[in-house]
Amino acid sequence: MAHAKQIPADIVMISGCKDEQVSYDVYDPASKLRGGACTSAFFASINKGKDKTLVTLMDSMYSNLKANNYDQLPQLSSSYELNMASSVEVNKNQGKTKALLIGINYTGTDAQLDGCQNDALRMKEYLISKGYSSEPTHMRVLLDKPGYDQPTFAAIKEGLNWLASSLKRGDSGFLHYSGHGGSIADDDGDEEDGMDEALFPCDFKTRGFIRDDEILIMMKRLPKGAQLTSLMDCCHSGSIFDLPYQFKMQPDNVETVHASAAAAQSALASFAGGNIDPAAIMAAITGAGGIASLPAAQGFDFGKLMTLGKHPMVKMALASPLGPVLIKLLGPFGPILQMINGP
Repeated sequence: MAHAKQIPADIVMISGCKDEQVSYDVYDPASKLRGGACTSAFFASINKGKDKTLVTLMDSMYSNLKANNYDQLPQLSSSYELNMASSVEVNKNQGKTKALLIGINYTGTDAQLDGCQNDALRMKEYLISKGYSSEPTHMRVLLDKPGYDQPTFAAIKEGLNWLASSLKRGDSGFLHYSGHGGSIADDDGDEEDGMDEALFPCDFKTRGFIRDDEILIMMKRLPKGAQLTSLMDCCHSGSIFDLPYQFKMQPDNVETVHASAAAAQSALASFAGGNIDPAAIMAAITGAGGIASLPAAQGFDFGKLMTLGKHPMVKMALASPLGPVLIKLLGPFGPILQMINGP
């Protein structure tokens, strides 16, 4: 697994299942199309409500898969310590956009799937709605169907190299893969379990697989200040990127996050209503907020305080007659909260 310092860019990956699990090809009643279970759950979840956060997106995907009787557990991985309460943003920078979208149905083979091409085309429309350019110099779509560049071993590797070389500081990128994935014997001894995760191009029977090692090489080339978001909808995709921080949608993790959010909300509501409890407020800042991050916070974290400081209840409390008292009771955190919200 890569260390955070080895990957300078801000990378977030959503995967359809854990390494040992398989992903499913499903019928999505919302779009009336076949598609991968993970991609279908993503679209069903991202379109629900406004201001979707990472944890609410993952929770909604988990609930969607569970409601449809799929045992997949979606995961989120990142190259940096990530606040799960932050908003879902696939185009947060002000630079150019780049996207590589891959959908492989393996038509006419014994490995045939039905919905992967649909997944890639749906993702294309979603990204365009988020400000991504569909020009060929900004977006590449590889599909094993007439009229598109074929997702061969060579084309996928070239596409990954294109993404790595074209994303610059301040740019936003997206990588989507829907197709077969697998776990194969590690060939260089860098995997603790002795297995590499791999993508299956449309010509895998003659050209072989694209190993996670090759994807990691691409990610290490991305510069600091570049953003890459990825959705990998394939079997054994949990660590296909080998990123250092992970959040797994296991039942105990889901319950912990919800309990943390409830504790923070309770503390904020308490002092917003005039019942100032410094211990509860400090717990909300350094404890409950930390549980919803990758990995769990150890003590104070300025990024989490920034997130808390922008909460509507905090703004209301600081603007109230109780504001000066609250700032004093919060000790060193008070002036920071005051600074976040302005004079």
